[in-house]
Amino acid sequence: MPSAKYSWIIMGCLTLNAFSILILYGSYGRMLVELNKAFPKQENMLAFIGSSSNALHFMLAYLTYRTVRILGFHMTFLISLITAVLGLLLTGSLQSGNVYNMIPSYVLLFGMGSSFTIAAQVYLSAFLFPIESKHHILMTSVGNTLFPFCVIIGNPLVNLMLEKMNWKNIFFIFAIIILTTGLVAFYCMHKLMSYDITVLWIESDNPKTSTSEKVHGSPFQEEKELNRCIIQKPENPGNILYGVLLIWSISWTFKYIPTYAPMVYMIQHATNLGMSTNEGLTLTTILGIAEGASRLVSTIFGDRLIKGRILSIYILILLTMAIINLLAGSWTSYWSLAIYCALTGILSGPVVVGTYAVGDEILGGWYVKELYSVAKLGNGVGMILGLVSYSLINSYFGSFKGTFYFNSILLLVSSSCCAILKIFKHTFVQAIFK
Repeated sequence: MPSAKYSWIIMGCLTLNAFSILILYGSYGRMLVELNKAFPKQENMLAFIGSSSNALHFMLAYLTYRTVRILGFHMTFLISLITAVLGLLLTGSLQSGNVYNMIPSYVLLFGMGSSFTIAAQVYLSAFLFPIESKHHILMTSVGNTLFPFCVIIGNPLVNLMLEKMNWKNIFFIFAIIILTTGLVAFYCMHKLMSYDITVLWIESDNPKTSTSEKVHGSPFQEEKELNRCIIQKPENPGNILYGVLLIWSISWTFKYIPTYAPMVYMIQHATNLGMSTNEGLTLTTILGIAEGASRLVSTIFGDRLIKGRILSIYILILLTMAIINLLAGSWTSYWSLAIYCALTGILSGPVVVGTYAVGDEILGGWYVKELYSVAKLGNGVGMILGLVSYSLINSYFGSFKGTFYFNSILLLVSSSCCAILKIFKHTFVQAIFK
């Protein structure tokens, strides 16, 4: 039986690793000031590079899943670690002038490496802390919970570092931190996983194990015989599974736009209404703090309060957010927008925290990792589509008011997708396993 000590060391190192990566993404706005000096007259390209790298770490989650199935946790994590660190080192070595050199280093290498690193951390968390564990939601949602705090902490931290060094050294320092924590985690993985991780992965991916088979591998899961029927996972699940994955991806794309894009455009919306830039900044701060606090509370208490009923909570939250956005279209005062930001942040927390755990409720515990992967893909697509659609709405109507009604439609569609998956859950499962 693997030692619990190594499991906690792994999770601690992976949390620090993810925290370092997310600080770089969260503080890119501050880094952008320095990068604009190094690469003059390239503001739009630098903004595209930053958003593309961030979106990539969402969108490659499914590729990470497939790689883990082939290579196992060990090699996937090691390759991703080396890729991310190499991307940072090359970015820090760039000479001023040609901004396009950041695309292969910061977008492709660091974006791809960070995607694999963070996603692999979630998959490993789910293996060490399965759905039966009292720490399942806590450990699988750490990365999602950290991001708002990385934005709040990252900008002043990077600003302080920039007062003492140039922007290139910051990339070098974070590369060292990520490499060090990653290597310690990799060493502990090697000690913990003393037998073929591919076998363990396949067993953990199949919740319906034999009645005579004991579950090994997780120090937090008691060795006990599972009183479940023997069901083999179908080799070719057919189009029903792909349809479920498509519905789930659409739901996440449509729910991520109303939760991400307002953080970017709220300042401009406030100034369009005659408010000061500082008031707009305060609104985004309210949104960030409310969402961060909500994610933290949902992470800590999620295993006791929402596990097992996350999909129903999603439907209720999304419908509530749709109503709020419908009303907010006519809100023009500072305090009304402050209420909107606070409510949006609070309601977004449980949705983000349950990203992995909710997969256990959709197909009866089957294909959880596939569902998580397409959800992250939806996040990345929503991040890009949200920025583009908000910009088009503002250009066409001359204000961001129309985005609130647009949000309502998206949230209603997302809620409907969740309702379809909940209502027809047993139908989908029976069709897949017929």
